[in-house]
Amino acid sequence: EGVRAFGMTPHIAGLHLAQIRIVQRMAQKMRDEEFHRQCQVWLAEGSKLVEKHLWTGKYYLAFYDPESGNKSELVFAAQLDGQWITSFHALPGVFPAERVETTLNTILDLNVPLTPFGVVNLVHPDGTLDLSAGYGPFGMFVPEVYMFAMTLMYSGKREQGLELARRCVHNQVIGHRYSWTAPNVIRGDTGERTYGSDYYQNMMLWSLPAAMLNGDLRAPCKPDGLVAHVIEAGNNP
Repeated sequence: EGVRAFGMTPHIAGLHLAQIRIVQRMAQKMRDEEFHRQCQVWLAEGSKLVEKHLWTGKYYLAFYDPESGNKSELVFAAQLDGQWITSFHALPGVFPAERVETTLNTILDLNVPLTPFGVVNLVHPDGTLDLSAGYGPFGMFVPEVYMFAMTLMYSGKREQGLELARRCVHNQVIGHRYSWTAPNVIRGDTGERTYGSDYYQNMMLWSLPAAMLNGDLRAPCKPDGLVAHVIEAGNNP
């Protein structure tokens, strides 16, 4: 059982807005002015709805269904994934910069202190665990830890993001010797596997070098980047 959500969620909304940013740039390259304008309308309307229905002043609600009134005030660690996508693709963000800063600080204050291995998925606004959360109250998605860490880096919190990623990797490789059978979900209290092995989402780890350089996905491919160093090391063992 995963994370349940109804109606609007900042996580999915952010992903869709980031997707629109990407195809809008494609439309610009193709000189499709009509579709470019349509993307701008979608971005404006989507962003307005997110701000109206989900922003709490310190973070975005985990979900809210305007029709039923059903909502969750839990703090979801992965709510800014769309922001990471736009940073990784060298595009304007999908959330206002001041909202990103405030939300990151909220998650750092509430979700991060509950585990030495990264960032817990869901907590209440007072910082207590959600005992009914899917994957358990200490549930933690490994690739989401990486994305949150990179969002920190792109937002000027490089050392904090790097340390969170290091803790997560160290727990898996050194603490539990998972190696190439890395889990998708781990327990934030013990660091043990909850779900998954050799999980494709964990390849998100290879996005970290770009964030470490505060660059987009092209950064590691530059002449002095990671790719060049790996090739050089292979040619000169």
